[in-house]
Amino acid sequence: GAQFIVTDAGTLASLPPTEARLLLVDADATLLRACNTQAIEPGDGTSDEDPAYVIYTSGSTGTPKGVMVSHAGLVNLARRQQASLGVTSESRVLQFGSISFDASIWECLLAWGSGACLVLAHREDLLPGAALYGTLRDHAITHALLPPVAVSMMPSHEGLDALQVLCVGGEACPSGLAQRWARPEKGRRLVNLYGPTEATVCATSHECTPDEAGAVPIGKPLPNAQVYVLNARMQPVGVGVVGEIHIGGAGVAL
Repeated sequence: GAQFIVTDAGTLASLPPTEARLLLVDADATLLRACNTQAIEPGDGTSDEDPAYVIYTSGSTGTPKGVMVSHAGLVNLARRQQASLGVTSESRVLQFGSISFDASIWECLLAWGSGACLVLAHREDLLPGAALYGTLRDHAITHALLPPVAVSMMPSHEGLDALQVLCVGGEACPSGLAQRWARPEKGRRLVNLYGPTEATVCATSHECTPDEAGAVPIGKPLPNAQVYVLNARMQPVGVGVVGEIHIGGAGVAL
């Protein structure tokens, strides 16, 4: 129906249907108290297995395709990561990922599902290097998910006193990066996440230590996920034998 905008003066102004809606939630408490707060019930026939979003893969292994991710997969990811990463209503989560990249879903759900603050920044303030470092510092970010290359370009791992959990993903994590950024003595954890788009953002997790050497592991499956290393005949391989990862469980897309 009708669309409205709350102006800086706290008044309502009508908008043409084609324009975006902007709500300044702190502008008028009286207006917000008058809103309908009744919970919206799911419609008939909906279930946890219904699609929550469709996102396209990169196409690195073929033609890009739309992947349907279920509500059940998202809920499992959000609840398990909130618990394991210690996200609370006092946390401040950085939105670094583009909305076209599934890491942005991880960021949103981590914040929204726990009542934390989701910190949005201008594109230029997220550029790897001094700009990104300044954003983490000035906005007292407690939780962030960044590609290792962006972490490696920051001028220092010191001075980020609020940063409690730094997650890396999207590419292999160098051992040198883990050695620099994993600082348990300062209350900072470095977590290496791995997972394809079809597994609801990430499927495995490894908590890095300052003495990491060699290739940093991708870790173990998240709760309610299963990961197998299989050979060409779809049989499990032995310890130390090269195979291909196969993922099952709650996060697998429809």
